Amino acid sequence: MLKLSIGIPTYNRCDYLDRLLSLLFEEEKISEVEIVISDNASEDSTESIVKKWQKKLLNINYVKNKKNIGFDRNLENTIKNANGEYIWILGDDDGIVHGSLSKLLDSINTEEDVLILNGFFCNSNLEILRNRNGVEVQENVEFKVEKIEDLVSYVKLIKNDISFLFAFISGLVINRKKWVDTISKEMEFNRTGYDHVFIVISILSKGGKFKYLKDNYYLAAESMNEHAKEPGKHFLLDVECFYKFFNFYTQNQILREEIGRIFKNSSTVIKFVNLISYSKKINNQQQLDEYLNYFFLEKEKKYKLARLICFFKLDKFLPIARKIKRMKEKKI
Repeated sequence: MLKLSIGIPTYNRCDYLDRLLSLLFEEEKISEVEIVISDNASEDSTESIVKKWQKKLLNINYVKNKKNIGFDRNLENTIKNANGEYIWILGDDDGIVHGSLSKLLDSINTEEDVLILNGFFCNSNLEILRNRNGVEVQENVEFKVEKIEDLVSYVKLIKNDISFLFAFISGLVINRKKWVDTISKEMEFNRTGYDHVFIVISILSKGGKFKYLKDNYYLAAESMNEHAKEPGKHFLLDVECFYKFFNFYTQNQILREEIGRIFKNSSTVIKFVNLISYSKKINNQQQLDEYLNYFFLEKEKKYKLARLICFFKLDKFLPIARKIKRMKEKKI
């Protein structure tokens, strides 16, 4: 049986997809895996890029939707069209560390339902900026989840990046059959771009096992997706997702406090300013206050300062600051 499929959901980013496929082509064991690309009705040159690579990589399974079905359903489409026992989802704008495919194939066994991978945070050119290193461990660690409370031991290891709680797509390798079974049996999720978090937690909470791999496997590109244009959008998605997670799965106080800790550790004044500005733009301030209060973030001094900045409308200078940051990034 095929051990691993690499799933790539994509939409209108042919240049980045081309870059990712070129990196995969360089991997020693690429012929031992299947690449599944689900194209969400792209209007650019995505199809021609895929056809170009299909001449070099015979193991590419390409599916193009007749219309845009949204990120979550396109992700599901990728998984349903795969054949591997496990599937590694890669963002089309991300990359992989050279040699990581061989290492991953050696690390996969049939005991784990999910593997969480570490990686590097990169600029838009995939030049390494820093190690993401979101979990405080010195070696690979296994976790058994028989009830939702068992997640606490893992969450306590997460420093300041909520994406290590199954949120970052390119850092997940999942038992494909269990994912498909869960899609067909579970509720219709939020359709916010974070359905995979609910799917993974649902798989694990039924008595699953997962492993965190400390080595670096992927290259996470900065400022590639739609959230880059609206920096507060991503943070809002985070707090909304985990607020809904608690209301659907558990009321465990310790787990909630730990997730609140991660949010606090990862939040700066500017991040709060972006969040408040975006929530005002979409008329979501009341809901935002509800989410933040749930995780004790309204009490944060940084949040109060951010509210003052927005009150005096100083946040209007943020687009200029972001433009300067992007200009500096291009020089790296």
